[in-house]
Amino acid sequence: MTAHYTLLDAEAQHAETPDTFAIPNQLDRDTLRPGDMVKICFQGLDHETGCEGERIWVEVTGTSPDGYTGTLANDPFYLRLEYGQPVEFTSANILCIQRADGDAMIAEFG
Repeated sequence: MTAHYTLLDAEAQHAETPDTFAIPNQLDRDTLRPGDMVKICFQGLDHETGCEGERIWVEVTGTSPDGYTGTLANDPFYLRLEYGQPVEFTSANILCIQRADGDAMIAEFG
């Protein structure tokens, strides 16, 4: 399956509307480890439903020169993506973090 999507720039969205769009702080977004979970907004039009984006959990699998690698940790409801599908992202795309070691979820102003 070929999926066409972009990832929301959460940093830019937070900068535009800081009082209503919270993201984890930079240190938390820069120190992800394999097994951590992050929520990312995938943007791409589903022509059947008209949905333009969906927030999806991604399990971090590693780091790359440009950021992180991961796999989708749930099946999207609207977008034509699948559980386990690989994805590359940066700290700028992260909306929320759930640490693998069980620490509380991190979704706060950064």
